[in-house]
Amino acid sequence: MLVAYSRNASEMGHLAETISTGRRAILLDSLNFHVYRGVGIVLTGVRQYAEAVTVLNTAISLEPTYVRNYALLGLAHYLMGDYEAARSDCEGAATDDMGEYCLTLVYHKLGRHAESETLLRKMQSANGDDGAMTYACVYAQWGDKAKALEWLETAMRTRNAGLSDLKASPELDPLREEPRFQAIERALNFPT
Repeated sequence: MLVAYSRNASEMGHLAETISTGRRAILLDSLNFHVYRGVGIVLTGVRQYAEAVTVLNTAISLEPTYVRNYALLGLAHYLMGDYEAARSDCEGAATDDMGEYCLTLVYHKLGRHAESETLLRKMQSANGDDGAMTYACVYAQWGDKAKALEWLETAMRTRNAGLSDLKASPELDPLREEPRFQAIERALNFPT
């Protein structure tokens, strides 16, 4: 329950509450890899990447066969700017959709654009408009703000559940100063 509360605090941009609640969850359930995974996600969301890496490594040590944790670790490394570590982590999770997403970002940063674009087309073929938030994040990270904003508008039209991450998602940071992005955020009417 504390991890869910921490995630909600993260989505609303409450940094101190996110971190303190996440740390408390770990103290109370220190052998549960799901707790570490959840706290790793929220720490990534509040841009505490180094701590997220530590927490996600603990999750992996507790349950090394849970592939998604490698993708989450890769995403934290990617956001830290450690693209080679991110590549290694995400390639270990390539069978997971989160691993594919991570590789789409990492390969682009490493100049492997054809592979990155192939992975994006695969995601789009499998998910259609349901993946609008994911595509918005990818295009934002690729530096294509126009396409990223188009996909955010699609997410709004289709009432994509991923919009709950809009306020906090680090992958969308390149868009935050864009008037269209700000209009979407206002339309979502997040509580303060």
